[in-house]
Amino acid sequence: MSELSTPSSQLQNLVIGLRIGQSYSSIAVNNKDGRADCIANQDGERQIPTVVAFSGDEEFTGSQAKAQLLRNSKNTITQFRNLIGKSYQELVSTNNITNDAASLIEKNGEPAYTVEYKDQETTFTVSEILTKYITLLGESAANFLGQNVIGVVLAVPTYFTESQCDALKKATENAGLLVLQLMHEPETTPRH
Repeated sequence: MSELSTPSSQLQNLVIGLRIGQSYSSIAVNNKDGRADCIANQDGERQIPTVVAFSGDEEFTGSQAKAQLLRNSKNTITQFRNLIGKSYQELVSTNNITNDAASLIEKNGEPAYTVEYKDQETTFTVSEILTKYITLLGESAANFLGQNVIGVVLAVPTYFTESQCDALKKATENAGLLVLQLMHEPETTPRH
């Protein structure tokens, strides 16, 4: 059966919502009542830390990656979502470079990280890190649903530029997910 002839009730289960946050991310699916439910990843987390880490031959995401911050900080990447779609020079000129975990460097004009992976120094751009992270979120959703995910609705911050939205969409498509729609995250009111 082709994807085009899939009944719409089955197709709903093949589309997920993703919110890639600067600190935490979440995955949503429509329930049988048509409302969105936040689902847990394989570690049981509904709020998944937006962290990627490398140790030896292994890649970690979420809480497993966050646990690497203390003992393996130089190979742990945090706070990368807002860097998507920006040049390294733009980050330098606005003083937006932080070094709380892996150090941010430049690769072909893009912000990137050099980490120790598989016993060698490897450099990943922010786009590549985001693609790795989104791939694992997609796999978590597929495991939960028991079938492959074909599409995604992406929540993006209202302050994202067009180039940031385009870069996020491209990273998602590089993760093997068809982006059906971009929608703005709800704005939050600052707490006093």
